[in-house]
Amino acid sequence: MPRLIGVSGAHGVGKTTLLHAICDAVGRERIELIVGISRSLIADGYGMGPSLTADSLARYYVVYRRLEAEALQTGKNVLVDRTLWDGLAYELANREIGHRTALSAELFELFTNLAREITGRFHCILYVPIEFPLVQDGVRPADSTYQQSVDKHLVMLLADATCPVHVVRGSLQDRLSVVERSYL
Repeated sequence: MPRLIGVSGAHGVGKTTLLHAICDAVGRERIELIVGISRSLIADGYGMGPSLTADSLARYYVVYRRLEAEALQTGKNVLVDRTLWDGLAYELANREIGHRTALSAELFELFTNLAREITGRFHCILYVPIEFPLVQDGVRPADSTYQQSVDKHLVMLLADATCPVHVVRGSLQDRLSVVERSYL
């Protein structure tokens, strides 16, 4: 039976790099990857990060569910770059730092319940903490204070996940070894 594994962490911690390294090591023919939803939504004009909107989170959920269904039909293990918990962590970081908030209390609760429902199908979530300096790439905010706020809130939210959450630390090779040995 294929495993559905989420990878969560603040922007710039190496989630996507880790996912591509896993695919290269294990073999792309054995892994289905769900990546780039946030980046494609930004390209389509949806706000993410400091400009997160309720429409952005709703669209993320719709796109994610479609991609998840397609990926699971392949019979391969599925790795997901980000979870809905990440989006909720950005909302909380936006509130903390004084950016405008996207979600009313009712919508925040709705998306929290959706995050629980989605992760109930996950084998696990791999949480990637901040360990390296933030590199500006033109897509994500370069503010390390904001990154740390997102990370803090994500750790808090992941305590409510409905699947096991495992911390993946160290160099890319260290992270890759742990994932290959323990989760695939």
